[in-house]
Amino acid sequence: MRLFRDTVHATRQLSRCFRRRKGSNSMTIVSQFIDAVRQRRITPKTILDIGAHDGRESCTLSRAFPRAHVHSFEAHPSFQDACGKAIKGDSAISLHRCAVGDMDGSVPFYVVDTSQVPKDPGASSLLRSNGQFDDVLPLPQRETRVQSVRLDTWARQHNVAACDA
Repeated sequence: MRLFRDTVHATRQLSRCFRRRKGSNSMTIVSQFIDAVRQRRITPKTILDIGAHDGRESCTLSRAFPRAHVHSFEAHPSFQDACGKAIKGDSAISLHRCAVGDMDGSVPFYVVDTSQVPKDPGASSLLRSNGQFDDVLPLPQRETRVQSVRLDTWARQHNVAACDA
């Protein structure tokens, strides 16, 4: 529980430093995050990249904080291999092929169906779309199942006592 509380606190502190701006992308957000960590003179030892997508952000974080170990979590079956290839050879990054959620075990995962609407497959989620924005950005989903892990369970299994970033 302490890991989760410390992680939430650190994330809240750092998230105040930047906001997603119109036209920004995930690498811009990661750069802002790196700057915020450095400004606070934090030297992270453990970094969690939850929803690692293709692994680029994990690699960027690993280069920015060479003393840290980056744990990349990716649940989307189509992204896991790309993420693995991106981080291959970097011993400071570990890929965990699962979702991070509120329970351990097999859970529903809602994959954006790009065969119907070629949108961002990275919008796939543990959460089903409620259709509220379908008139602006329809994201047809198909349900599959993935493995999920709670952060406290994962931390115990991997002997991680604290998360810095």
